[in-house]
Parts: sequence; C-alpha cells; structure tokens
Amino acid sequence: MANVTAPRSLPFTCCGASLARRIPARQPAQGTRGAYTLLELLAVVVVLGLIAAAAVGSFRPETFGDLGAHTDARRLALDVIQTRRRAIATGENHLLALQFSGPDVVGYTVERRLGGGGTEAVDSFRRFSDRVTVGISPVAGPEFDFEGAALASSTITITGPHRTWQVTITQATGAVAVVEL
Repeated sequence: MANVTAPRSLPFTCCGASLARRIPARQPAQGTRGAYTLLELLAVVVVLGLIAAAAVGSFRPETFGDLGAHTDARRLALDVIQTRRRAIATGENHLLALQFSGPDVVGYTVERRLGGGGTEAVDSFRRFSDRVTVGISPVAGPEFDFEGAALASSTITITGPHRTWQVTITQATGAVAVVEL
C-alpha cells in the first residue's frame, strides 16, 4: 500500500477517521435576539381569543343543565355508597332523607337512624342543580342496615334539558348503578 499523507490544513488521524475540516458552528449575526416580536405575540393572543370565543359560544344553558344532571347523578351515587359504608362501619341504619318541593326532589341529607326511631343528620344538606328535575320511586329514600343491605330497591331519575340519568339501588346487595337513559 502506498503511504498517504494529508495536507497540513486538514486534521489527520489514522484508522479510518475523517479527514474533513471541522466547520465551526454558525454564529448569530450581531444585534439579533432570540425573542418574539410584539406583533407575533399579538397574533397568538388574537388566535387564542378566537378559539375561546368559539368554544364558549357552543355552550348553551341546556348544556349546563345536562352537565348539572350528570354531576348530580354521580354525586348522588357516591353519597349512596358513602351512606352504605357508614351503616356498615357504625352498625346503625343510615339513609338518604329526601326533601321535596311539590313532586320534585330538591335535595337530600345523609342521616342515621336512632334507637328510638328518629333520625339524626350526619352530613350537610345537598341541593340538586338548577335546570334539573329529580324523581324517586318508591317515594322513601334508600336506607341501609348494618350489613350494607338496602331495605328496599330505589330508582332515582335525574333529568336535564336533553339527557336523563338513573341511579338504581339494589335491595339485597345495596349495589349502586348509574345509567344514562
């Protein structure tokens, strides 16, 4: 093999290393900055404002009513589960005491049954959302014994402007299910 020598301006290493000249990284021109201009920031704010206006315009009062009904159904189901757990933990019957305004349920309180037959509130009153109608069958709220079994089956229907949810409590097991109708 012939002996190869590299020009003096190129770095040379043996064992197949590159003979190319190293090019320095490009330096920014003097006086330039890596910041955004006021016009660019203004354009971004305008675009975000248009997107927000389009999103807010799609929400109507009926949409909020349907969201309220869905939220109320989920919250009610969680409170029924909590009522059942309190009955098991304390060994005393616990129930949801419903408050009515005409035929509609307007809210409820979690209560425990006392030895003399009365009840005592163990949680604060919870009101259902506006634009929501609530009905229950049978009329009495669900009650759980010390084993967590519901004393009777209950079906609570929560209706928004366009959507309806049903919370069902099974008698023997006390199981709770939320279903959109």
